[in-house]
Amino acid sequence: MTSSSEIHVQEVLNNLSNSIKRDAEIVDGSSFTAAIAQQDATALPTSLATDLPVSLPAELTTALVADLPVGLPVTIATSIPSQDHNHIGQEQLERIAQQHQQEQAQLQAAQAQAQAEQDAQVQAQVQAVQAHVQAHVQAHVQAQVAQAQAQQAQAQAQQAQDQLQPLQEALIEDSHVIHVNTLDSNSSTLATVPITSVASAVPPPAKPAPGSEEWHRIRRDNHKEVERRRRDNINQGINDLAAVIPNNDKNKGQILRQAVNYITAIQEAQVKMMEEMQSVEAIKFEREQALVAKNLVQAELQNLITQHDDLKRNYDALRKEYNDAEEAKKKQRTADEE
Repeated sequence: MTSSSEIHVQEVLNNLSNSIKRDAEIVDGSSFTAAIAQQDATALPTSLATDLPVSLPAELTTALVADLPVGLPVTIATSIPSQDHNHIGQEQLERIAQQHQQEQAQLQAAQAQAQAEQDAQVQAQVQAVQAHVQAHVQAHVQAQVAQAQAQQAQAQAQQAQDQLQPLQEALIEDSHVIHVNTLDSNSSTLATVPITSVASAVPPPAKPAPGSEEWHRIRRDNHKEVERRRRDNINQGINDLAAVIPNNDKNKGQILRQAVNYITAIQEAQVKMMEEMQSVEAIKFEREQALVAKNLVQAELQNLITQHDDLKRNYDALRKEYNDAEEAKKKQRTADEE
């Protein structure tokens, strides 16, 4: 009978130990002993009073009821394996390590995202610069074409004026010659009259009739004079052009051909130089944008590094606190064992 009662008491103690172990998973280390003491002080006497058999000896029942509320928490606290606390600390370390790995992954993802955004921004800027350059080149070419057309129209107008001016001068000279000849034919009657009086008194001679021999002669002379002046202007222009371009040939056709090649080369060099200048400006703009993006990425990276350092300090503090708690527990167990 006594052996059966002891077995029943052992079962009660085992159930109580299992309940305490389950409660230890949700109770921290500082309130663990107090919770067990409170639970034992309130529940254990009633449990033992209701679960212990009536046939148990009175001195054993009294000893269990009197001793367990005070001695049981110490016994249980000392009998709980340290593996549970090590397991709890290991879970904390693993959780902190996982958090650290997550921060590292977030840092790498942020760097990759910043790099992708920077590449996309640079690509968009390059396309915008290309469109701007293309529009600028088209506008410049149109302006050059308009300017060339205006210069050509002005040159044609000047050439027409140059052609008309000799003809007008020749007509004036021919009229003066005809007037003088008329005066010579009538010199017998006007010999004693001063020249100024004759010029003022005699009306201008009439123009020759169209189709007459005199009319054709005047026309031929005027045409010859205009053609002579035109050739002189052309020759003078070719000579001036030969003095400007690098050419030693005296042939007019060769001079004009070399002038065309020289002007074409100058225009091509000018276009190439303008394109290079635009490329340099575009590169400068891209470089400035890349520097701005780099500064932003560096600032974000510095922020992430600061957060990483804070997490590392927190981790070190928790690790130290855990080690101190383990050391204190070891000392407590050693003192309890002694």
